[in-house]
Parts: sequence; C-alpha cells; structure tokens
Amino acid sequence: MPELTVRRATDEDRAAVDAIHDVTWGGPVVVGHGVAYDLRTLPTLVAVDAAGNVLGALAYHVGGDVLEVVSVAAAGAGGSGAGGALLSAAVEEARSQGLRRVWLITTNDNLPALRFYQRRGMRITAVSPGAVDEARRRKPSIPFTGHEGIALHDELTLELRLDGLDEPAAAGRAALRRHMYGGVLDVWSLLGDPADTSDVLRAVASSVRGLVDAVTGVGEAGLVLAALVARELSVPFVAPGTPVEAVADRRLLNVDPGVGQRSATEGSPTTLIANPDAPLVAVAVLVDQLPAGVREYLAQQQVYVTCVLSGDELSE
Repeated sequence: MPELTVRRATDEDRAAVDAIHDVTWGGPVVVGHGVAYDLRTLPTLVAVDAAGNVLGALAYHVGGDVLEVVSVAAAGAGGSGAGGALLSAAVEEARSQGLRRVWLITTNDNLPALRFYQRRGMRITAVSPGAVDEARRRKPSIPFTGHEGIALHDELTLELRLDGLDEPAAAGRAALRRHMYGGVLDVWSLLGDPADTSDVLRAVASSVRGLVDAVTGVGEAGLVLAALVARELSVPFVAPGTPVEAVADRRLLNVDPGVGQRSATEGSPTTLIANPDAPLVAVAVLVDQLPAGVREYLAQQQVYVTCVLSGDELSE
C-alpha cells in the first residue's frame, strides 16, 4: 500500500474530493437517519499519497459530544488503506475534542463496510428497517439494489465508544447523572440530548429485552420515553386509556421517570402502573428511590423492577 498522510482538506482538494463523492454517492448530498447532508459544507479529512494525490475523503459532523462519520469514501477500487487511515484519524479527532463516541450509518447490503467497521472495534447498536426506502423519497437516485444484488432497504447504526462505557446499564447511569439537577430528574433536558437519550433507552431496553412485548409509561415524559423504548425494542407502544382487553395477552413494561419525586402518601403503589388491570410484568424506574412499600408490592405481584440510577449513585 502507498504511504499515506491524513490531513484536513483544503480548497485545493475540493475538485478531487467532489470527484470521489460523485463516484461514490452520485453527488455531494447524502441522506442518512432522516437527515440530508451536503458534504461540501462539512469538515473533511483527506488521505493523500506521497505525490499529494487524494486517495480518500471522510466528512464528519460533531453534535454535542459525539462525532458522526457522515461519509467515508476512497478513490478507485480500494485497497489503498485510505479508509482505515481516515477512520483512525476521525477517532483521534474525536478524542482530541473530548467526545464520547464516534458513530455512523451504513446500509443492509454493505457487507464489506460491516466487516470493515467491526474489525476496527465498532459495534452495531441499531437497525432501522425501511430507513433507506424513506431516504429514497428524498433522494430518488438511491438505487434499489446494492452489493451482491442485495435489495437496499435498511440502515444499520454502528458506534465506537471512547468513554469506556460499553455496558448499557453503565452508559445509561452516566447519561442520567449528567442530567440531574438538585436531585431532580430533568427528563426534558435528557430528551434534548440525542446521545444521552440513546444511552438511557439502550439501558432500559437491554434490561427487559425478551421479557416484555409492549410498553407504556407514566406522565408526559414517561410516555415519551416509553414510546422511544418501544421503538428500541421493536414492540407496540400502549397509550393511556387503552382497553385492558387490547393488552390482555401482552407482557407490559411501564416506564416511570418520576418515581423518585413521589412519596407513598401521594397514592397507592399502583400509581406506578398506568393501567393496574393490565398484565404488567416490568417497571423501568429511572431513579431508584421507590416510595415505601412499592417495591414490596410489585414483588408480590411478580413484577420485575429495573432501575438505571440508584439512590446511592445519585448521592455520590
């Protein structure tokens, strides 16, 4: 492989970078996870050989403390090592900015990319069925068939964590801790941070995956979180007021982000349960400060209780 140098793109690289994007994406606009990006407007790294030829380009976007790799593309048929060098440089850029993770989207057909990213430590964290079909409505030039004749329909999210929090519960606890103010869970602040919201959703979902097949919630914030958890689990969301008969054969998870602020005097332990007649099997408590008697009551009902942040951790 040729000797490579990775550096920031300059105005002099524009024509070469645009040519790579034209070949790879059919132009400068790419659509991923519902967002259209103009690659010409994004920070870009280029891999160049000893003669100064641009062999690859990586465009990225930083939001909060997360770096998204929007595009990584190499000139020619590949094999130059440009892709690996560019990804490594993007990771180092994220580290230098103190970011928590690097993530990207690829498509269900792109088996070479899945192998490439996973060999470099990235993990699949989400699958979005039909996301490419939706993107095609915004960019009709997206083909219907990809690598090896595979029908092109879905997006896969991969990420590399830089904070060492690979275990979902630990990442969820850390995310919640960042959004606690004066001992009160600021759920709306949490929901305003996509990266932290993702960590919390993953923590809740991983603790009940396989145990439940429908999700509901308590309060406005609880219902928002419940809908997102349901999407993470790929199970139905149950709105308040749904007839018991409609969920009688479903194992129900109830998401409650405010239990730590309610006392036992504010109602019976069933205030945790949006519909006490429904077949509740799990309660997701985001702050483990259950009012007296609630945990015991739920244990008697054989309800599984999961919590993301314990009272002891909150006081640290």
